[in-house]
Amino acid sequence: MRLGQAIPASCVVMLALFDAACGGGGGTADTTTCDGQAPCVDGADVPDTSARGLVATPELVEFGTVGLGNATRKGLQLFNDGPEPVEVTGFRLEGDPSFSLVLLDAQGDDVLAEWDAATSADAVAFDPPIALGPMAVSDRLQVGYLAAKAGDAEAVLTLTTNDASGDLVVLLRGRAATVCMDIRTEPLEFGCTAIGAPKTAEVAVRGCEEAGEADLVLHELRVEAGPSSAFVLDLGGMPRGDAGPMPAGRASLETTDPPVVIPPGTEARFRVAHAPTVANLSPVLGEPRYDEGAVVLVSNAGLPQRSIALSGSAYDPACPTPSEIIVNEGASVEPGTTLHLRSILSYTCASVPVVHQWSVLQPPGSQAELEPGPFSATPHIQVAVPGTYDFGLALRDSAGKLQCGPAESSVEVAVRPDLRIELTWTTPGSPDPASDDPADNADLDLHLLHPWAEGWDIDQDGALDGWFDTSFDCFWFNTDPNWGTIDPSIDDDPHLTTDSADQPRRERLDMILADQPITYKVGVHAWNDRSFGPSLATVRISMGGAVVFEAADVELDYQSMWEVATISWPQGVAAITSPGGAHKILPDYDSDFFPVP
Repeated sequence: MRLGQAIPASCVVMLALFDAACGGGGGTADTTTCDGQAPCVDGADVPDTSARGLVATPELVEFGTVGLGNATRKGLQLFNDGPEPVEVTGFRLEGDPSFSLVLLDAQGDDVLAEWDAATSADAVAFDPPIALGPMAVSDRLQVGYLAAKAGDAEAVLTLTTNDASGDLVVLLRGRAATVCMDIRTEPLEFGCTAIGAPKTAEVAVRGCEEAGEADLVLHELRVEAGPSSAFVLDLGGMPRGDAGPMPAGRASLETTDPPVVIPPGTEARFRVAHAPTVANLSPVLGEPRYDEGAVVLVSNAGLPQRSIALSGSAYDPACPTPSEIIVNEGASVEPGTTLHLRSILSYTCASVPVVHQWSVLQPPGSQAELEPGPFSATPHIQVAVPGTYDFGLALRDSAGKLQCGPAESSVEVAVRPDLRIELTWTTPGSPDPASDDPADNADLDLHLLHPWAEGWDIDQDGALDGWFDTSFDCFWFNTDPNWGTIDPSIDDDPHLTTDSADQPRRERLDMILADQPITYKVGVHAWNDRSFGPSLATVRISMGGAVVFEAADVELDYQSMWEVATISWPQGVAAITSPGGAHKILPDYDSDFFPVP
């Protein structure tokens, strides 16, 4: 269609609405006049063949119905039907932003530029213009349509030219079909599956009937596994349009594969198997843990990605109820402690253990007994004699079958140390000061310094400080130094038995003091405040089971070192203070060998 040609009043063409209102309709051309003067064909003026010039083919680009989310292009050919050279100098693209104009190189192979209607309603210039000699053809332009929203879409492309007969107008029209996906059988819960006997379920995917002419197209279909997932797909037989059915045994559909095509109102089916190879152990008494995963489907539907949750528990028929012994008081206690025993069981639908059978191997001289008896689910025992106590637990299921080997656990009973140093702290600026997650608290470190320690002069007072000495400072880097006799049967060395990485807001150091006189130094370093601000530290020192020193709620900033006290054997404990009697706290105490995060 040519801009600048006269259009009779009775033959109004509303370009924005693409409604050619002239008589004739579709089919046979109607050559009656639009206003009694100029002839028209199918509602448009008949071109004046005596003044031919630049022509665009087609003048109405119909994209038809396109599935929601899909994109398509069509060529737009320019033909100079006149005797003089013509240039296409630019364009305007007005209307729905789903339409675009593409400029190719001179060979018509590579895309040089692309514009859409959202940014090209004003004039855009071609640099250089598209030049056509007499009777020349150009295939350098394409128009595109992205079905971004459901419904009809329309736009007007105006090509500006230096042709005397005026600019060219091309009408663009498309329709985005509403594509939806209906998944039958979700989520999938397989319950209890025996190792070696997989369970299979079938899933139906249906293209909704209201989708109109657009097919449901699956581009991806795969299992997204959890940490212990044991799920497998079989997509064999799913339709792939002209590519034919999916081969049997295919376990996934990738974006590089021919897609699965499901016409509206029809369905395709695939299979999901729970095929575990390892039994699930329960982290909580009576609550089985599950294999977990999901089937992920990516399609051209309005909701492009859908997931089907998968779950199932696994058991070994030859070993239905593995267990783990838990001692509430821990693996190292003092004589006289009452130990409380329990078990973590893997309850499955195969069998439920109902009979507990405990045993204990005790050190010489111990005659402790399990109370209320060895068949209790949660017995207790008081351990008075130092040494190793080995506990065993056998289980029988409801059928009387012994579980797969007894569980075992050991507890060391040791004499109370002569020296115990405990560090605890709170960080008021933490979002959750009482949290047991180390990430929610500042990280403080307990140090015990041997008099032989050298270290570095971090406080720059001209003398070596001793802190962070890799041999004679007992801290997180050196938790069990050898400071005493070389006889391994004599325990006269310090042990950092509790570290803040294991128990938040708490560290503990135990030591059996040697007979010879010696003086140690206790320190606390604010290693990492995690941007929560100062912490309030408390140090408690016990000797022979009695608390002999305590300093509570001492405020420590990031990177500060608190020199707490000296421990002189056998004299006792003395606080370290600065002139004036305040706690001695060294600020900005950052070791080059152990840099603060």
